Amino acid sequence: MSLCSKTVRIIGLAAFVFLGTISASKYALGAVAPLVSALPSVTDGVSTPVRLATDSSGNIYVTDPRGGGILKYDGAGNLLQKISTLKNVFGIAIAKNGDLLVSQGASVAVINKSTGALLSQFGTFTGSNGIAVDGIGNIYVTDSLNSCVQVFNSTYAPVSTGVAAAGKPANSFGTVGRAIGQFVRPTGISYEKLSNRLAIVDTLAGQIQFYSTTGIYQSSIGSFGSGPLKFTAPQGVAFEYTKDDKTLSRIYIADSFQSTVQVIDAASGAFLSYIGSYGVAGGELVNPGDLLYDRFDQLNNRLFVANGTGALSLYSIDMITGTCGTANNGIFTVAPTTNLCRNGSVANFSGSGPWSWSCAGLNGGASATCSASSPMYLATVNIVSSNGGGGSVTSNPGGINCLGGACSANFAAGSSLTLMARANTGSTFAGWSGACASAGTGDCIVSMTAARSATATFGLIPKARVSGTPFGTIASAYAAINNSGIIEAQAITFIENLILNNGSAVTMKGGYDPAFNARTGYTVIDGTLTVGSGSLVVDQLVIQ
Repeated sequence: MSLCSKTVRIIGLAAFVFLGTISASKYALGAVAPLVSALPSVTDGVSTPVRLATDSSGNIYVTDPRGGGILKYDGAGNLLQKISTLKNVFGIAIAKNGDLLVSQGASVAVINKSTGALLSQFGTFTGSNGIAVDGIGNIYVTDSLNSCVQVFNSTYAPVSTGVAAAGKPANSFGTVGRAIGQFVRPTGISYEKLSNRLAIVDTLAGQIQFYSTTGIYQSSIGSFGSGPLKFTAPQGVAFEYTKDDKTLSRIYIADSFQSTVQVIDAASGAFLSYIGSYGVAGGELVNPGDLLYDRFDQLNNRLFVANGTGALSLYSIDMITGTCGTANNGIFTVAPTTNLCRNGSVANFSGSGPWSWSCAGLNGGASATCSASSPMYLATVNIVSSNGGGGSVTSNPGGINCLGGACSANFAAGSSLTLMARANTGSTFAGWSGACASAGTGDCIVSMTAARSATATFGLIPKARVSGTPFGTIASAYAAINNSGIIEAQAITFIENLILNNGSAVTMKGGYDPAFNARTGYTVIDGTLTVGSGSLVVDQLVIQ
């Protein structure tokens, strides 16, 4: 997950291909595109997965801010433990001594992975994000908002790099910029064990940079854009090794905005294939974040991807898959019992309509996910924006993931459907109407005994207002004034540059509390204010 609030598009960047010297002893020559099959996703307890880590026992750890902290799963995807955290969580890694290392913005927390107890904290960051641990236990943490990587030893003490840029911590390397050895917004980071180097994801530059563990730049992959070896918002990188663990075979890179994973030949830097595409169906992705290549089950190499749909999406790599039978995609009034699998054995049969099952692959191959439906009814959600407010509506079971306008999906007749409305930052959920009118502002539960339609209305939390009409910025409030008017603003900081040039006579009153009942402080504009035409009178306003 990137800590950035916007993406800057750069036109004309040269495409970076895997630069540097290739050693045949460390890279598999001529890797081919993997045979990929979508496996059932892990959804139990998952809400907003951000970054992933695995321990020596094959357990998977997920940072999930909305899920309450850290989620621990076994290799089969069973939820074993939830570790609650008081602060928000971003990156995660396993220390050499087995502790959990969790970035929390201003510091990195050290947590006992068995008890969940907070043991200590270390580091001073502007925005700590990804964490990697090398073969001797040294720790590397990306500081996304300070455009550098900080280094610590296995006892969590800072390690001077000798290459720190001016104004950066002595235990860091990198600085802001687009030249070699610089970062625009470093986020994810992974350790490549065979070459003892670090792969650092520079999200806003659209590339992966490789550094020695001493902070020396080595090579890059990618450039900003769309298409093979181009990235709009890369977030995570993972490595696949041969079964003897002596050769690096493939590199996997998750691109959040493209909703895909690119597979790259480690030896040549050539593009091999895409995994996933935008969507909410099985095998599809929405704003993927981190990813993890799992080899603890030697018969089933898997790729875990933190999916923005609120799941861990799983893919089998290079296995012969099972095959569904003719009952797959059928419509039945009672559970099907024949023709479930053409190849493989039936497993995980569940449901009372719709039904789902797996056809387990042969020779360790991935399972095929199969399903059959009962008669369906359509559920429709309409999102209404009031004064610029916004939000989303999702469903349980999945099917609706609505970010605006009208969205719909079919659900089994007689099933229970829960619709969940969540306001965007700066907005508020005003309530339901239609089939969900009785739910007020809570989650809506309806029985699908017929087609259902509901409307969710979101309003804007007013940071500023003109004649009672709310606005999210001072600039948008000013644009609404014709000839003359008064802008009232909360006692908060607005990061914007204002140009007043429509000839209006404006009075700007700052310092209001959130309810606009009293003036309790000052409004701060972090930027510039230029009066090009008209007039301006200010009261309790600070420009910095």
